[in-house]
Amino acid sequence: MDINLKMDEQYFLTDALTSEKNISGLYNTFASECVNTNLKKTFLDILKDNHALQTYIFNELTSRGWYSVTQAEDNKISQTRTKFENKMN
Repeated sequence: MDINLKMDEQYFLTDALTSEKNISGLYNTFASECVNTNLKKTFLDILKDNHALQTYIFNELTSRGWYSVTQAEDNKISQTRTKFENKMN
């Protein structure tokens, strides 16, 4: 594979994922603050589609080794859960 093509694809997919993350924040706000029930449902449907697209792009990036995520350790997850549960009480 041509290195320039690889960098172009990686840049494009990374940019697409970043854009979709930002857009989902907007749709989330619109849905949360919408008083019209039908419009709210429309925004929630769009948000669901947006999340599916984000997952697809994320999986594509990770499968190509262009986006790595570190697995959280079980004890760190438990500590964080306990911390936030204590704050809620």
